[in-house]
Amino acid sequence: MCARAEDTYSSSARPTYNFGASPTVVAGRQGGDQMIGFLKFKVATPASGATVKGAKVTLTRDSGNLPGTLTLNRVADTASLEKSLSGRTAPKLGTAVVTAKPAATADAVTFDVSSVVTGAGTYTFAVSSAVVNTTARFRSAEASAGQPALDVTVFAGDAGTLTGWTLTV
Repeated sequence: MCARAEDTYSSSARPTYNFGASPTVVAGRQGGDQMIGFLKFKVATPASGATVKGAKVTLTRDSGNLPGTLTLNRVADTASLEKSLSGRTAPKLGTAVVTAKPAATADAVTFDVSSVVTGAGTYTFAVSSAVVNTTARFRSAEASAGQPALDVTVFAGDAGTLTGWTLTV
């Protein structure tokens, strides 16, 4: 149902730099630098008769403490992220989907995106934090483990609920 996707982040202090090959996705404020993480997932069409009943994005903390608040926004632009996105070319953030308040040392942060991921399509999200001088450092697709994941739960009629269609970027 899912295919490999992309991740990166932008930096206001380094507006021409591309972080697509970085082993981390960073979100938050450090000094005057605002960093925003971007995630793109492609969800294939479920089996005949199956419907999407839920979806969640999970990001694994790489290092450091997490800020007290993280926001996941929808991004309408689904163009390539990893190879071309920079602070200067970053797409506009759409409406906030969900806000999480993780513990500073939480291993991972999970965002419920069921209101957005309702079937096949390309879904792009941005993760950010307005907390000053605390950045979230999450493992990216380039990390050896703990890559960003989109878990989709579908209901397949008489077969019951199937959980575990996981898209890892």
